[in-house]
Amino acid sequence: NSNLTYVSNGDSITSYLWQFQGADLTSSSAPFPTGINYDTPGNYIVTLTAENGCGPTTVADTFEVQGAIQLTMPPDDEVCVSEAPFAITANPSGGTWSGAGVFPNGLFDPAQAPPGPNQLLYSYGVGACEVQGNMTVVVNPLPIVNAGPNQSACISQTAIQLNGTPAGGAWQAVNGGAINGDQFLPPASGEGTFQLLYDYSDPTTGCANVDSSLVQVNPLPVLTVPDTTYCNTPGTVFLPAATPAGGTWAGPGVLNPNTGAWDPESAGGVGSYPVDYTLTDANGCTNSTNTSVTVVPLPNINAGPDVAICLDDGVFQFTGNVPGGGLWIGSGIVDSQQGLFDPDVTGPGIHPVIYRYGAGSCTVKDTLLVEVIDVTNTTAGPNQSACQSDLPFLMSGSTPAGGVWSGTGIVDPQTGLFDPAVALDGTHVINYTYTDPMSGCSRTDQKLVVIHPTPVAAFDLPVQGCTGQTLNIANNSQGGAVYQWNFGDGSTSQQPTPAHSYADTGTYLVSLSVESAFGCTQTTENEVFIAAAPDPDFEPDLDDGCPDLFINFTDLSAGFQTEYFWDFGNGQTSTEAQPGGPFLYPPGLVDTTYLVSLQLTNYCGTRFHTDTITVHPLPVADFGITLDTGCAPVLIGFNNVSIGSPDYFLWDFGNGQTSTDSL
Repeated sequence: NSNLTYVSNGDSITSYLWQFQGADLTSSSAPFPTGINYDTPGNYIVTLTAENGCGPTTVADTFEVQGAIQLTMPPDDEVCVSEAPFAITANPSGGTWSGAGVFPNGLFDPAQAPPGPNQLLYSYGVGACEVQGNMTVVVNPLPIVNAGPNQSACISQTAIQLNGTPAGGAWQAVNGGAINGDQFLPPASGEGTFQLLYDYSDPTTGCANVDSSLVQVNPLPVLTVPDTTYCNTPGTVFLPAATPAGGTWAGPGVLNPNTGAWDPESAGGVGSYPVDYTLTDANGCTNSTNTSVTVVPLPNINAGPDVAICLDDGVFQFTGNVPGGGLWIGSGIVDSQQGLFDPDVTGPGIHPVIYRYGAGSCTVKDTLLVEVIDVTNTTAGPNQSACQSDLPFLMSGSTPAGGVWSGTGIVDPQTGLFDPAVALDGTHVINYTYTDPMSGCSRTDQKLVVIHPTPVAAFDLPVQGCTGQTLNIANNSQGGAVYQWNFGDGSTSQQPTPAHSYADTGTYLVSLSVESAFGCTQTTENEVFIAAAPDPDFEPDLDDGCPDLFINFTDLSAGFQTEYFWDFGNGQTSTEAQPGGPFLYPPGLVDTTYLVSLQLTNYCGTRFHTDTITVHPLPVADFGITLDTGCAPVLIGFNNVSIGSPDYFLWDFGNGQTSTDSL
């Protein structure tokens, strides 16, 4: 009833007719029929017709009758908890799974299910057609595996026993260690830390697990014991320091194994003796090495005779009858192995120097005396500088007097006269050498004389220019730091490349003085001629006239290197400064004005001057009359048609009458 609603629309329904296609009850007139059964699966149509006083209305619907579902479940399963998720499939597929560890789509994750049997439910279909089935998945835990504690061994150890639990698993090395069964082999593995894996499978469930442990293979201590030599003298010496320290000594002559005390005489005197050194390090690894101890007789040495040297002789080397390998000791020794003595370290006086050879019981010495003779402190004075263009000058500041000068630029060694022109620019080392007349000891001191190059003053500018126009000046100087320009018109500039223009014409001397950063100067100069644009002007001998009108023109122009072009306005032209004439200006019917122009051009520009010439026409008298003949008295009209712009008229009518009227 909840799926069916009747709407009568104002008039009661009087009849109902149901049609059930394929049902055991094919029709019904009840409003809400019951007991309709379908025995065969398929799609069926139901039709309902309801009628009231206004007529019938029919509706229809379709529905499906499903057949019985045969569900086939997968067999029960047994898995390890470590296995990856896997799909469980029932037939027909498309249903929904539920239970521990399973997703609705049938994906089973052993890690999400508890250990042991897990019952899974599969549902397929909906409503009365839904069917269900179940299956069991047993999840087995992994075995508990222990590879044992980490271990360490010396590389000399033959093998290490590996103890993994439960027994029966297999060992393998991850990073190159050598394994034989359940034994780790340090010599074959080498030094380092090795990771070992113990893999065990449960024989009942087949589930496997793995554990790891580390084996540290330590090297044997590296022992260093130098061979050594002792002299055959009585008394105790100590064997050379071994590395690492802390080991024990054994062999002939060893008095104390721990300290290395050794007696050459008890070992046997002059000769060579083997001695062993043994050490166990912090890792418990033990190693031994052998060294040779030699006993020799004491040597004889002679440091040589006493010597005398000058304080400023520089480093002196001793050459005595001494064996190599000893040390020179004393004030002034700057290289104890080479026997180098520096008198500047000791200063003047007598100084003992010792040559010591050997060590310990083999030490022997000899002494000589060194007398250092001083000369008066010699100085060349402070450094000097000059310009290359300077005159020769004397070196200054040297003491004591009487020394000799040398070096590039010195032209008189006795006076120290220095010529910059000889030395050229650069830094020059100048020597001042003073020799003591009594001892013959001499000393040389040096100073630096810096000759600064003379800057090159050079510039280019046009040989000629125009007033009011900026000159194109190119500064080609070299080595300048300060520039001083003088343009010859009272103007100056300190710009490297200045801009300048001249207001007046004329010839100007432009000078440039260049000063370097060191105060050295050079000056150069160039001339420039400044012109102006031309000033055209002319004067005609007449401004106007009557025909035939001939005009002469007088040139009054001013300008430099000027080109002329005359246009006389009458079709004639000329390029002469003073054109020949006269020039004819023909008349017209009225006053005719001619424009005369003069164009002057030079490298500073073009200018024009114009004037006009007016030609008055000649008058031509003419008139017309209204009647040629007539009866007296007759009135005749006169029409003045004269040309030539007349300004005065005189009529004579032939009858004794006259008139000055223009009409």
